[in-house]
Amino acid sequence: MLIVDAAGVGAVSYNDLSIAHSTTRFIEAQGVPADATVVGQTWKYVNKSGTPDKRFKNNYQIPIALYEEIHFASKSGLNEVIQVSSQGGGQALDEARRDLVASAVVQSGLTK
Repeated sequence: MLIVDAAGVGAVSYNDLSIAHSTTRFIEAQGVPADATVVGQTWKYVNKSGTPDKRFKNNYQIPIALYEEIHFASKSGLNEVIQVSSQGGGQALDEARRDLVASAVVQSGLTK
């Protein structure tokens, strides 16, 4: 896998890449993507108790969406987390990575 950032380009072997995924709730003040799942609402200005703060006259509700976090890591130092609005991508990426590693092992005639 090629990693590109302002410092340059690096590479991580798929065999050394770890992909983990989980879900997280995200307050989406700018609009909810079409593929996101809305799991609740909150207020723009909220009290510690979760009730709307009545000091603000234009206090409106904001959706809370369920996002997936995908964590990429390696022993060489890669440690990145991305959030995506659709669910299942992290698992699909990890399965594809495992398939690539298994395919490379079979093609090379090596065993683990």
